[in-house]
Amino acid sequence: MKWFCVGAALLLAGCASVKDLEQSPPSMDVRSGKDVQAYTQCLVDRLAKSRSPATLIGSPDEQKIIVPSKVSSIPAAVIHVDESSRGSHITLHERMANNPLRPSDVREAVKHCID
Repeated sequence: MKWFCVGAALLLAGCASVKDLEQSPPSMDVRSGKDVQAYTQCLVDRLAKSRSPATLIGSPDEQKIIVPSKVSSIPAAVIHVDESSRGSHITLHERMANNPLRPSDVREAVKHCID
């Protein structure tokens, strides 16, 4: 029975790739007064408290942060941080974004680092 529950949970969670996550509607779209590097550093430090290290791809003007799942190597979220005229523009794409029971640590980290 235990293995059935684990298997069912995995099937319901799905195995979204980075590309799949990026094509889904964003679960958060915000702006910060911090520059791209400062925001990214804050976010990576905050996420390190609850997850394996995130993968950073990009340049000083734009970053793609791939956040791993808590239990496997599949991506749980993709965060785009782009330079804007007054700081940075942040877009969060989450796996299971429409599930109210999804872990909130990624959203909380994104919110925390805005100020």
